[in-house]
Amino acid sequence: MEELISGFCNQYNLGNLLRPPIMVTGGLMHKMFRVITEIGEYAVKVLNPDIMKREQALRNMISSEQISNKFKSEISLIAAKEILGQHVIAFNSYYLMVFDWIDARSLFGAEIKEFHCKEIGKALGKMHSLSIEIHGKSKNVSIREMFSWEDYLHEAKLQQTEWFSIYKDNIEKIIKWDVEVINGLLELSNNQVISHRDLDPKNVMWKNNELYIIDWEAAGYVNPFQELVEVLNYWTVDVNGKYDKAKFDALLSEYVKYNNVESVNWRVVLQSSLDGVLGWLEYNLKRALGLEGSGSENVEEGIKQLKGTIDELSRCQLI
Repeated sequence: MEELISGFCNQYNLGNLLRPPIMVTGGLMHKMFRVITEIGEYAVKVLNPDIMKREQALRNMISSEQISNKFKSEISLIAAKEILGQHVIAFNSYYLMVFDWIDARSLFGAEIKEFHCKEIGKALGKMHSLSIEIHGKSKNVSIREMFSWEDYLHEAKLQQTEWFSIYKDNIEKIIKWDVEVINGLLELSNNQVISHRDLDPKNVMWKNNELYIIDWEAAGYVNPFQELVEVLNYWTVDVNGKYDKAKFDALLSEYVKYNNVESVNWRVVLQSSLDGVLGWLEYNLKRALGLEGSGSENVEEGIKQLKGTIDELSRCQLI
């Protein structure tokens, strides 16, 4: 990887490496490196080659940076640097993205205070109220089909996986919830805005109490209130699955300064709020079965994420 990044930096006039690149934490699908050259200090993201084989993956990456650039005049964020007119650069059979390095970090658990929730509510509220548009980016008018949960169960049994029983014990409830999610998504599709769509604490960095939103690759159209519920879960729920009222109120009170929530059908919103979690579960089922990605490390990570996602759904009392 050092040879790849060194050649990339030389090719695009980012300078000669002063030390080997250091892999930094975060990013479950791509690899991020801290890179120090004679010219500057960067965060270089090397995109997962298996993911980038998908027809839509490159287009999604490009549009995500177009979205972040639309928001950057209103919200503190880290967007990819533009190099020769592009934000996603093809180099030696890889795709790479470059960001300015910032000495900031993400906050988790008890580190998150009411102040941080207030700032998140403000950022999310602004994004939802701006109603930006991106050329070629369309609303999600088509609703996905139900995931092939039974097929994955059959394959897991054939492979005699050690996690088969965990999945088998929960599959009926997973299917029931997926049906409810799809029905809810159909109703929510009538109201959509462009937003970040993955405002997990890991995707927000803090420096001197100022936030910087990162990792825009999931950005696109979403029902604003569906995302609001997801963000409230990310930021105001404790390790026992209970809401912290002070944090909840801090986030929501700031959000409603920018958006009206009085006529929202919260029952439908709540039904649909964990579509992303089910999608992540399905993706990691494929990884755990060797149907997505390659190598034993990929399979092991898929198993880890699969178990963790089922635990998360259980804590939310959805399965």
